[in-house]
Amino acid sequence: MEALHELVKQGKVRVLGASAMYGYQFHNMQLAARDHGWTLFSAMENHYNLLYREDERELIPICRQMGVCSPIIGATRLKYLDKAAGALAIQLKPEDVKYLEECYVPHPVIGAIDKNPEQEVILLDEKSNGTEM
Repeated sequence: MEALHELVKQGKVRVLGASAMYGYQFHNMQLAARDHGWTLFSAMENHYNLLYREDERELIPICRQMGVCSPIIGATRLKYLDKAAGALAIQLKPEDVKYLEECYVPHPVIGAIDKNPEQEVILLDEKSNGTEM
């Protein structure tokens, strides 16, 4: 967090964002930054949709508790942002919510890692240039 803060102080980045972590990790990093007077995260980019809602249990409540974070919408075109903003005007009936909730089943948390991989282990989402390490 100190290194990230230094990047902000140097003007190399404007704000800090986080992604792919467990709630306790995010909480600990925010507390470390707050306690030392460093820059806090101001955005959280997490995997979240109607069928994958695991972050509702711990990450989103921690973001709300910390008061510094807002969701990032993964839009690749301006029209997608317009559609996402338009969702704020939609009022679902209780039966609609019930219908949408029926599809959800709990999943294991994806994307976050709780420890550094062992030496010589390559995570599946890392890009490789085709050569062995």
